[in-house]
Order: sequence, then structure tokens, then C-alpha cells
Amino acid sequence: ILMVKNIISYIPSFIMVALIIAIVAVSFLQNKVLNEDYWKMQMEQNNYYEKLEDTVNDSFENYIMQSGMDSSVFEGIYDLDKVKEDTNSIVHAILNNEEFKIDTSTIREKLDNNIRKYIKDNKVLVNKTTENQIQNFENAIINSYLNSVSYSNSIVKTVSSITGKVKNVIPKIFIMVVILLIVNIVALIILNIKNIRNVLKFIAIISFTIAGLNILGIILEKHFLGIQSLTVLNENISVIVQIFVKEIYRVLYTSTASGTVLGLLFSILCGNGSKNIAK
Repeated sequence: ILMVKNIISYIPSFIMVALIIAIVAVSFLQNKVLNEDYWKMQMEQNNYYEKLEDTVNDSFENYIMQSGMDSSVFEGIYDLDKVKEDTNSIVHAILNNEEFKIDTSTIREKLDNNIRKYIKDNKVLVNKTTENQIQNFENAIINSYLNSVSYSNSIVKTVSSITGKVKNVIPKIFIMVVILLIVNIVALIILNIKNIRNVLKFIAIISFTIAGLNILGIILEKHFLGIQSLTVLNENISVIVQIFVKEIYRVLYTSTASGTVLGLLFSILCGNGSKNIAK
């Protein structure tokens, strides 16, 4: 009978492992991945906005040779605050399943003023052909800015739709998983109500199993997946991916340390319980 109880006790124990991992994953999604303030903080700390500004400037420089003008036409047409505002509006749209549109009217206005000043200072003859060239140049610069700062509307819509659905079900999933965890804890205690040592033993097993699975996850990512070193779409998107992976690593390392410490602690308590019974 004791052997049967032990075998049956393994069932809620391993279910609890899955449920605890699910709780950590759901909490990670809710508090990190789907948290707008978290991403703003991370982009600030990782100089994402400054890197994006450099990307925009580099993309503008490609048009200088073609235009026959110099870089003075780009002076003051936008600033870091504009990059931050536009980037944050995209993040907000993605995480809240909303439409977004970047306002480029001020950029176009300032760019046009700079071009007119350049033409005046350099006594460039303006005719219908020149006006068309100016319009085409301004359109190209605006598109260059949009391509550097934002992502394709189809990608944003797809991701926004997914995040919207996930945000709706996350609280329900969390409550359901917590209830199932409590049920399994109660089942484990009932099955071993006359032998508290067994409960401690199974808690130790659960803790060590979680730590072991986390170590396995770290090894798989580092040696086989290598997501952290990937370049996705462009360098700026890669920064976001790296932030995401670093956060996952933090969770895995913390869970591994916690699981190991708790496993050792309950193993010691389990041994002490055994000695007390023997006495």
C-alpha cells in the first residue's frame, strides 16, 4: 500500500512541476513581455533610441550624393525626442492591439524649409522639374525615416492581434493554473497525511526537477539555439530580441538557484524528519 501511495504521489508532484513552470511563464508574459513600461525602461537602459537615431541618420546620408545637396538640409528636421515618441507609440499599439500612425508632417515641413534655404543660398534655378525632384526627395526621406523607425503594418497588425488575445486570456490562465496547483498540493498532502517526511521528499524532488529543467533550457539555448546572437531583420530588432533573451536567462538562473536551494533545504528537512522518526 505504501509503495502504491508513493507511486501515486509522483503524479501530482510532476503535475506540480508543470504548473509551477506555467505560473513562472505566465507571470513573465504578464509582467515583462506584455508590459509597456518594462519595454520603455529596457529601451532606455539599452540605448535603443540612440541606436535608432543613428540608423535614421545613416539612411539619410545615402541620399546626399543622389540629391547633389549637403547634409545641412537634414539639420533639425527631427530629434531624439521624436524617435522616442514614435517608437513608444508603436510599442503601445502592439501591446494594446491598436492602430498606429507616425506623424511626419513636421519632418517634411522642416526638411522643405532647409531645402528652400539651401536653394536660395546656392542660387539654384527652380523650375517644374526641380520642384518634382524636391518632392521626390522629400518623399524618399520621409519613407526612409518611417522604414527605420517603424515596422511593416502587416507585422504590427499580426503581432498586435496576438498580444491582444494573449492579454485577454492571461489572467484566466493564471487563476486556473494557481487553482490546479493548490488542488495538487492538497492531493499530495492527503496522500501522505501520515508521513510528513514523504511530503518534504516530494517537494525536494519538485524543486530539483525544476532546477534541472532550467539548466537543460540554458544549455539548449546556448549551444543549439543561440537566439541571443541572432540578427533578426535588422540590428535594432536584434537589440529587442537580445533584451528578451537576457530576461529569459534571468528567470532561468533565478529559478535554477531557487529550485536548488529549496531542494537542498527540503532534503535536509526530510533527512531530519527521518532521524526523528527513527528515534
